[in-house]
Amino acid sequence: MEREPSLSTTARRLAAALVFGCLPTLNACGIIGAQEQIERMDAACVIDGTVHGEVDGPETYAVVLFDESAMGLSLPPRAMDQVLSVAGGEWFFAVEPGRYSLVAFRDTDGDGTPGDSDPVHRVLGARALECPAGGRFGGMDIVVPADAPLARDLPAGARAGLHPTERSTSAVASVGQFSRLGKVTELADPRFEPAIARRGMWRPVDFVSEGKAGVYLLEPYDPDRVPVLFVHGIGGSPRDFRELAEHLDRDRFQPMFYYYPSGVGLGENAAFLAQTMTQLEIRHGIDEVHLVAHSMGGLIGHAFLRERERRGSPAQIAHFLTLATPWGGHAAAEWGVKMSPVVLPVWRDMAPASRFISELFNDSHPVAASGLPDHHLLFAYRNDAGRSRVATDGVVTLESMLRPEAQAQADSVMGIHDTHVGILDNPRTITRVNAILATEGSR
Repeated sequence: MEREPSLSTTARRLAAALVFGCLPTLNACGIIGAQEQIERMDAACVIDGTVHGEVDGPETYAVVLFDESAMGLSLPPRAMDQVLSVAGGEWFFAVEPGRYSLVAFRDTDGDGTPGDSDPVHRVLGARALECPAGGRFGGMDIVVPADAPLARDLPAGARAGLHPTERSTSAVASVGQFSRLGKVTELADPRFEPAIARRGMWRPVDFVSEGKAGVYLLEPYDPDRVPVLFVHGIGGSPRDFRELAEHLDRDRFQPMFYYYPSGVGLGENAAFLAQTMTQLEIRHGIDEVHLVAHSMGGLIGHAFLRERERRGSPAQIAHFLTLATPWGGHAAAEWGVKMSPVVLPVWRDMAPASRFISELFNDSHPVAASGLPDHHLLFAYRNDAGRSRVATDGVVTLESMLRPEAQAQADSVMGIHDTHVGILDNPRTITRVNAILATEGSR
């Protein structure tokens, strides 16, 4: 069965068709709809910071977001979103403009509910945050006082209200409300259909609000197996990894899949993944994860490792495997930035001269110096698309896949004689991935 290409159709035709060929017919190409989506993303307000107790320690904390506009209702206040974090780790909320308040509590069990003796702290006292369109409340340092009220002393309604509520009871929206945090499904799930995956590029806000984005599992979490987290490329979905997942040693490993709107910037998708995985690691006590990423997913994976440094994520990433990743960016993205009347955030990051690409291997980043796990770089080198003046796998140039800094950082480099999409199903790829996963990390 032929797989719907991800970067193959989306990146190559981005330049040839979606950018150039669609200029006379914007409506048909969805570019006008994309502009509206970008404006909605730009209108989001971001609240972020760190959380810890008065005394440093390995505790877990929860930061809870309340919609102040709903406080006048007859129902008791209920949380609209919640983030779990290790002490000192970062957290964030991306929300619609509105009035919000925050509560933080120590979460001894890491289950999103305070135990009887866990302190609960109302951040900023009785004040609310006025969160305007495009606003940013960054760097909030929440300290939960040791003498804060204990959960057992709270009214029953207030304690129950620390659980996030359903979307329908809040007048505004938070990205976390729609995120899939370890949802169990199958790769045949209709949400992974190619048309829906491509929708994540052109209508990323709709993709998120429809509950598509998040980390998915094929079975309930099993503590006796090590998770293998798969990250797809632009326009792709978890289905891209069907063969790799089917050939995993399922007695030892459990596949997980990150599904994200690929029109969003790479850094934003990496931050969302980091926060989602941190919460899964806390809830399930996960201490080790392997990371396998295809194409643009490798760039997100690399940024994800940096985000984990900031968030103090509890699990160790044992191996990082990248397949046909454009470490030097992609020229089609640069053409899109220059030629399209509507520029998607991901194009800006994927352009070869972008800040994201230029800073990938910046030594000032902890992950570039010491935070990177074993990195195994696999590249494809078969071009079935016809003649080309440069060597490619039909989508990405070898020059980009074999960027010198990426090779220098890698523990191994291996070429697979297949196309950009074909590398995912190639028997040599499957054998190599399984061999690497079976070894202990060397760093």
